Amino acid sequence: MTSGPGIPKLMVVGAHAGDGEVMAGPVVAQHAADGGRATLLHLTLGERGHPSLPGAEYGPQKLQEAHAAASALGADVRILDYPDSELAASQEAKHAVARIMVDERPDVVITHGPGSFHRDHAACHEIVSEAVFYAGLAGLWPDRARHIVQAVYFAENWEDKRDFAADLYID
Repeated sequence: MTSGPGIPKLMVVGAHAGDGEVMAGPVVAQHAADGGRATLLHLTLGERGHPSLPGAEYGPQKLQEAHAAASALGADVRILDYPDSELAASQEAKHAVARIMVDERPDVVITHGPGSFHRDHAACHEIVSEAVFYAGLAGLWPDRARHIVQAVYFAENWEDKRDFAADLYID
């Protein structure tokens, strides 16, 4: 399912709420302005990322910000409930993301690049890479039709610049 005639559906997957917006926010905004559909998928809220607020206080703020950012960009938002700083590339997480891909049916996925020193970003990269594989398998979930993602792009955010070499730039 595409966004409209000839317009691919876009999904941006970040380890934390805010990562996808940093990696591809302008791309999402332009895509939506051009009539495309986009989904921001956050695997964690990033609730432990504030220097002084406790996670129980920062989490609700991050949730509100994630919804406001998606609305401003013209995107849908999905948020999984994995705890910040504890994201593991588990089979369960890979299947959870694959099921979302099957349901959302993105043509293009953007996520964290390989080699990040940030453990949640590295786990997100592995989760998404394998979820794309699982989403394309026929019969893995009898109640869902498989979905083949057409393209996966890896991006960096301000924390992942070391050893990252971009080979595609979008104006």
